[in-house]
Amino acid sequence: MTLNEDLTIAEVQTKEATGSFTLTGRTTVANLEDAFAQCFGLSVQVFRKSGKLWIQTTATDQWTLGEQNKNAMQQHDELKEAPVDSMDRMELE
Repeated sequence: MTLNEDLTIAEVQTKEATGSFTLTGRTTVANLEDAFAQCFGLSVQVFRKSGKLWIQTTATDQWTLGEQNKNAMQQHDELKEAPVDSMDRMELE
């Protein structure tokens, strides 16, 4: 389900919760997704840009946010018009 992007977390959370968590470049995608579920009762999915595509990071949820970002930047810098790499291809399947 896609929600109105103007809504706040407080407006869409499924449980009464007030909380916070800290994100760093060392936070894994899996830990980020778990934190949203635990703190706010929200299921979230992280996407990473690969070339011109936005792909779900399901095959690389163990990567940190920093690793996801680094991979996306490398794709952008080195392969601006190149095909999707093999790890990203797995995520598309």
